[in-house]
Amino acid sequence: MPKIIIFPEKTEIVDGKERVILKQRKNYSEEDKGKYDTTYGQVDLSKKEGVVNGKKYYVMPASFSDEWKRLRRGAQIITQKDIGAIISQTGIGKESIVGEAGTGSGALACALANVCKKVYSYDVDEKAIDLGKQNACTLKLDNIKFTLQDVKTKHPEKNVDVFILDMKNSWEALKMTVPYVRIGGYIVSYNSSMPAVSEFVNTCRKRDDVLLVKTIEVMQREWNIKDFTARPRDVVQHTGFLTFARRIK
Repeated sequence: MPKIIIFPEKTEIVDGKERVILKQRKNYSEEDKGKYDTTYGQVDLSKKEGVVNGKKYYVMPASFSDEWKRLRRGAQIITQKDIGAIISQTGIGKESIVGEAGTGSGALACALANVCKKVYSYDVDEKAIDLGKQNACTLKLDNIKFTLQDVKTKHPEKNVDVFILDMKNSWEALKMTVPYVRIGGYIVSYNSSMPAVSEFVNTCRKRDDVLLVKTIEVMQREWNIKDFTARPRDVVQHTGFLTFARRIK
């Protein structure tokens, strides 16, 4: 099992003020034993913690999230905050069957496959399909089926619980995808711009088999907490809009 080596942040009092002299640093090792070379020196992967050249470190098994963040990337991927919103808003669980159009690098498909029963991923780019397969293999996920297919012109797998459209002109795929979502299931569109959101929403409103639920933007920022002082660590950046709809008949 891969390991994570973490060097925690270290502070010292300099000129009467607390200063960070060592920022937290994380290393990833595909091996789970032996020695691993870091910026600060060689660490022993068989130990849970240790000190190298005066730097304290901890060794622990890599989590799925640790490995997911290291996936090879092609197209821009949906962020973890947006993936979390999709899973929580639609109720995706261990018995769920999920479809997605727009494989990209397979990052979303892999994140979904980690929590659901089966994922069907479609893309019109063969390179995206190949990259998705490679990343799924890296994470040892065997419950994803990657298919080279345009869901705007050919229907996907039927009776899915959720279908996610992470693709250009997502509204054009509604005709072929909605009938293959189970009644009560969700159609989710991920769009980077408001004009695209408007097109998707207006197209949904023209259909009698879809009920719009809501459009959201998930905002996230980290905070620095020291004693009783708190301040934002970074600026909130826009990633995309998520529109949720349900098939009603």
